Amino acid sequence: MSALRFASALLLALLALTAAPTLSSAQVVLVPFNGRNSVDARNAVADALAERGVEVVPLDLVEQARGENGDDPAALASALGASAVVVATIGRRGGQHRAEATVFDRDGQELTTITTRGRRISGLARGLARRIANQVDGLPPATGGAAAGNSGGGSSGPVAQQRRVVVLDIDGPGGTGTRTRVIRALESLNYDVVPRNEFEAGADTVDADLETEAGVVQASRESQVDAVVRGTNTRRGRRYRSELEVLNGSTGAVVGTGSFRGRSARSLNTSVARGLQVELQSSIDSSQRPVAAQSSSSGNDGGTGGFAFETVEEEGDDEPSPYDDGEDLFPALDIALYGRVFSRKLTYNDDLFGLLRGYSLALGPAFGINGSWFPAAHFTKNFAAHIGIDGMFERAFAIDSRRRRPDAVPGEGDAEIFPTRSQTWYVGLRGRYPVGDHFFSAFGGFGGHDFVVQPSGPSVPGTDNTPQIPKVNYRYVRLGLSARLAVAGGLYVAVRGAYRILTSLGGIGDTIWFPRASAGAADAEFEVGYRVFDGLEIRVSVDWRRYWYTMNPVLGDAWIAGGAVDQYFGGTLGVAWRR
Repeated sequence: MSALRFASALLLALLALTAAPTLSSAQVVLVPFNGRNSVDARNAVADALAERGVEVVPLDLVEQARGENGDDPAALASALGASAVVVATIGRRGGQHRAEATVFDRDGQELTTITTRGRRISGLARGLARRIANQVDGLPPATGGAAAGNSGGGSSGPVAQQRRVVVLDIDGPGGTGTRTRVIRALESLNYDVVPRNEFEAGADTVDADLETEAGVVQASRESQVDAVVRGTNTRRGRRYRSELEVLNGSTGAVVGTGSFRGRSARSLNTSVARGLQVELQSSIDSSQRPVAAQSSSSGNDGGTGGFAFETVEEEGDDEPSPYDDGEDLFPALDIALYGRVFSRKLTYNDDLFGLLRGYSLALGPAFGINGSWFPAAHFTKNFAAHIGIDGMFERAFAIDSRRRRPDAVPGEGDAEIFPTRSQTWYVGLRGRYPVGDHFFSAFGGFGGHDFVVQPSGPSVPGTDNTPQIPKVNYRYVRLGLSARLAVAGGLYVAVRGAYRILTSLGGIGDTIWFPRASAGAADAEFEVGYRVFDGLEIRVSVDWRRYWYTMNPVLGDAWIAGGAVDQYFGGTLGVAWRR
């Protein structure tokens, strides 16, 4: 029994120690967040920091200290023995959670302001925790209360500034993936990676040309960047090579280069991840941000050089990705609604008896929908993300055909009206190959195109109410290529071309018309589009569809002709969703 009492007493003593109102080993105070979903967000950030080995002061102790000291960062850090204090506000906009957090050191000095966003609270929390952890790494804890003045060491020197690095475009095959690996490697080395769009926005603000050393210095000064990383990927056969270079933010000059190789894009990126520290870290560490322009205000700002804090904005997902700068590199869905006007002209050649009646439609309206879906692109960015399904349907309206009655009085029902319908459809598969912001595709599938002119009414003896125009019900296998080329900003052009292997001609191949006819077909399209905002595009295009025939007639056939051409021209205006 004495041993049991001893064990119980020891356990109670340990519990009492852990419940003490101070935590000398605590590193970060998360003041209760403000805004929407603030409780869930704070809890998630605390968990994410714990996973990174950063100690977080328990909430009950924080509340107790706030009751005694208010929300003063220095007082909270001193009371709780913390290295840093974080104050944050959570919001939601455009389907994303957003957080703005300010980090203070143990003396209450503002270290940085961090802005993050994420589709889910968990992603937001991971992004925020990563930045907080990078910022507080190496900060000494507060000594607590009045003891701060008796530590014997006086006030500590200034905390070393975390180096800020921006990774610009890496041109060439697989450049997007290589850029992502560079970002991951730099973050693992505890660099503060500045989003590219933030750096470029800073360059635009001061009208800096990033192709010149002076422009790099201007942009680096505006965004407080120490080093700039850029590069080029090349491919020769199955060999990939990446040449990266580091530019010193204070001079704009190249201060270091690194060369990486791989037998595939994946192995190249692995080589970059493993070798970046050896090849480039010393160059980055030797780089410095330009001296800030002196503030025009009086010199009472403590000598900050005109900069009060750093602002970092990033996507709060698990890891950096090609989408962090708002690029739609691998869209999973591209669907468009459009209106179209088109013309048709059917003509015969070598009409032996001159009896065949051609057909002409000056202009007819239609509406349609087309699209491509890449299912794997929803959850991966490998080869499978570029295999998709195509679909299209188009229907014309208000295109009834007219023929003048030979004995009619002008203006008094002088034309016969023949109901006319036209529609086309297509389903198939597509494979695409991205090169930077451009896409090249090959596609194939099966489709149909109908254009039918019907009799003007019920059959009447002695009266010909037929249009004397053969209907066409084309069925075809379609094989083609396309290219979508980014021009500038949200502007792009696209070209498409395909050959149609006809498997059915419909009525024109019937016995009463041309039973031995053979035909081929092709189509082409040129499109210009503009991305109005993320996901939404306006598109304008012109298109051409052509069917050509060899009739192969023999003596005794009802109609004799050498061949025919059935041709369509059109133009479309549409709106598309591409994500």
